[in-house]
Amino acid sequence: MEQQGPVCMKINDIDLLLNIKILFENEIILYGAGYYGEFLESLLCQAGVCVSYICDSNKRNEKLGNTPVIDLSELKEVVTEKDYVIIIATTSYTDEILNVLSKHKIRCKDIYSLSGVLYGISVHISLESFSPEFRSGFILKKDTYLQERRLEELIRRSAEISINMAFHNTPGFLLFQPGKVGSSTVYYTLKKAGVPVIHFHSFDADIYLEQLECYLKQSDQQIRMITLVRDPVARDISMYMQRFTELYLDKNTVDADILQGIYKYLKQSLTQKYSEEFQWFDKVKKITGIDIFQYPFDKENGWGIVRQGKWEILILKVEKLNHNLKILEKFTRTELKRFVKDNVGEQKNYKYLYAAVKEKLGLSADVLDQYYECNERFDHFYTEQEKNLFKRRYLHGRAITGRDSIDTGFGGKDVVL
Repeated sequence: MEQQGPVCMKINDIDLLLNIKILFENEIILYGAGYYGEFLESLLCQAGVCVSYICDSNKRNEKLGNTPVIDLSELKEVVTEKDYVIIIATTSYTDEILNVLSKHKIRCKDIYSLSGVLYGISVHISLESFSPEFRSGFILKKDTYLQERRLEELIRRSAEISINMAFHNTPGFLLFQPGKVGSSTVYYTLKKAGVPVIHFHSFDADIYLEQLECYLKQSDQQIRMITLVRDPVARDISMYMQRFTELYLDKNTVDADILQGIYKYLKQSLTQKYSEEFQWFDKVKKITGIDIFQYPFDKENGWGIVRQGKWEILILKVEKLNHNLKILEKFTRTELKRFVKDNVGEQKNYKYLYAAVKEKLGLSADVLDQYYECNERFDHFYTEQEKNLFKRRYLHGRAITGRDSIDTGFGGKDVVL
């Protein structure tokens, strides 16, 4: 029989955020019979969603749970009968599976990712289609996961401080900056090179950082700090994506319509005079006594160094990061071969949502003017040319990246969103 229906080779996770009932209203095929395939088959079964088949290129079993397992040749036959929704049940090989589906011209109604399903269930967890038992179990698993993540972060940070003090008699370089400005890339670059470094966003995050703050205030040793700045709109969008994917059970934090949620988040951010990113430098002043904005910054080259008393502070602009590897080498007195990209949006499990956001998001001129105009703190770090390019990037639905995008230091791609 000749195949009917559309060919769909695009992940449409954003649709699940708007309408999770898609899972209940369509015939479902999972692609992937490994760990995540088994996990997702069980989860959907508990949620009351029927899975028709599980496809795996290396078929090992006849069934997974209560669901028949088929291979690729069988999948090609199955999809001739009706339109199915395919969910790719993996965290690492989604693009490769998309290529397989495309190569074999597998027709389906839509394709979603494992992460898209989890996000969709989370923002619609109060839906009456989900039983009270499923709802409470899902929320408990999410809360447990977040608690484990926080504990791992606490252990990592305390270990770093202890090791640095034991072997170097100093906490090391302080990588201290607001979230979502590319600091993870700098952190892992320094760690790989053996540079003692402690990475954090606030001194009051835990008892170890409170103790570190006391040490820094009392110490007479030279203290070196590295901090970063980023286009504030890109940074705030990235922050919303982070909160969406980690804290999306909080209805006050996120919106099922992710584009509308981002827009509201940006508007809320503008209730602060400088937005969260630039207000953050007041924390630096509180700890060090240094007003960063009273010192020159090389806007064209994207870096500046402030020296005052025992403090030496390197400020790097994310959009020029790759051009300033030598500056970071000189500051840390360590040879660095290249930047180690980490925490990059295009590599995260929400990258398909991110792609949809980049394609669809548009901001009004008044919102952009509030971010970029009459903002002396933004002007301290960025040129007029950069400002105009940033505004064009976001205006009225224009793609977030494009030919006129600012060089972020990584081939024109955003570093952390």
